[in-house]
Amino acid sequence: MIHKAACQACKQFATFSSRRSIASRDLPPILAINTGVFNDDIYKIWVDNKGQTFLKTTIELRGEINGVDDPDNVVYSLKV
Repeated sequence: MIHKAACQACKQFATFSSRRSIASRDLPPILAINTGVFNDDIYKIWVDNKGQTFLKTTIELRGEINGVDDPDNVVYSLKV
């Protein structure tokens, strides 16, 4: 994330970047996805290369620990 804030040293506004990481075990038990599909252009972002599958039945996420990929992962099952 990039944001502007006052520098502690010079008191001038400067651009800073920050990164947040979370371990896989700390990811929430339920993941809500709002794809916002309301036209064909947005649908094309989500559909696979064959134009057949909208979302897979499972989604696998991996967190980070201190900027390094967490070896553990979390698998979410798609429910509609």
